[in-house]
Amino acid sequence: MVATPRKVDINQTYPCPNPLCRCGTLQPITLTQAWGCFHCQQIFAPTSDSLAIESLTRSSQTARCSWYWQGRYWVKVGSPSSVSSAVGKLLFIVAAVVVIALLIVLR
Repeated sequence: MVATPRKVDINQTYPCPNPLCRCGTLQPITLTQAWGCFHCQQIFAPTSDSLAIESLTRSSQTARCSWYWQGRYWVKVGSPSSVSSAVGKLLFIVAAVVVIALLIVLR
C-alpha cells in the first residue's frame, strides 16, 4: 500500500523527520512559515503546495532533504515505498533460489 501525501498545517506540531533525531518535535516558529526542532536544531519549511516539507538547514551529517506527511509519520521524498521494497526483496530471493537450483542440476 502506497502512502498518499497529506497537506501539512503550519500551526500543527509534528515529529521530527530528521533520521539523526527522530525524538524531537517540530514546533511552528513564530512569524514565519517554518518549523523548528529544538532537539536537533533543524529548520523545515513547507513546499509551495504544502504537501511536503524541506530541510532549510544543512549540517555535515545531513543533506538537504524533503519529506511528505502520510498521516502518522514522514516519508522521505524519492525513497522507495515499502511495497516496492518488499517486491524487490522477493524477486531477489526467487532469483537466488533459481540460480542455486540450476547449479545443483548442472553438476
